[in-house]
Order: sequence, then C-alpha cells, then structure tokens
Amino acid sequence: MAVIKMKFSLFGRQLIAEQLWLGYEKSNTHRCLILHTNRLMIVWNLIILVLLLYSCILVPIQVSFLDSDVLEGDIGDKVLGLVVDFLFTIDLVVNFFSEYELSDGTFE
Repeated sequence: MAVIKMKFSLFGRQLIAEQLWLGYEKSNTHRCLILHTNRLMIVWNLIILVLLLYSCILVPIQVSFLDSDVLEGDIGDKVLGLVVDFLFTIDLVVNFFSEYELSDGTFE
C-alpha cells in the first residue's frame, strides 16, 4: 500500500492531502468494474450532485408556488426535466458497475 501526497491550494493556503492507494491489480478487478478513483467517475458524481441540488431547490418551488398553467406552457422546463430524469436513470445503471466499500474498509 503506497501513500500519494497531493498539494493543492484552498483560499490561498497550501494544503497537503495524503491519499492511500490500494494498488489495484488489473487481474484482481473485473473489466466492467468502475473504480471510485477513476477521474470520469469523480466528474460524473459531481454532475449528479449538481443535478440533485437543482432538483432539491427547484421542485419544491414549482410544486408550492407556481401555477400548473404556467408549467404546462414552458417547453424548456419540460425538456430540462426530461434530461435530468434521463441522467438519473443513467446514474442508476452506472452505480451497478461501480465498486463499493466493504465493512472492513476494502473495496469490491
């Protein structure tokens, strides 16, 4: 097990973060498994986080304050809602192929 040190700046202060690298062997992982350290997976999770925040803020506002007549006429809201729902469905499929952490701290 190796330790990777990363330097980054946060609000002008230099910080050093240590990340444990579990040394994934190609032979030990299945070829369809998406690792949690994959850069694409990290970006995907950030996109899903933004969509969740969007849904958590906008849906209660639409339900409580906007009339149904206003929502029926706006095609942009319908298209955006369909795109968000489609991306959440894709995220469901992606999570079937992503690794998860076991109770002993290892990933499978």
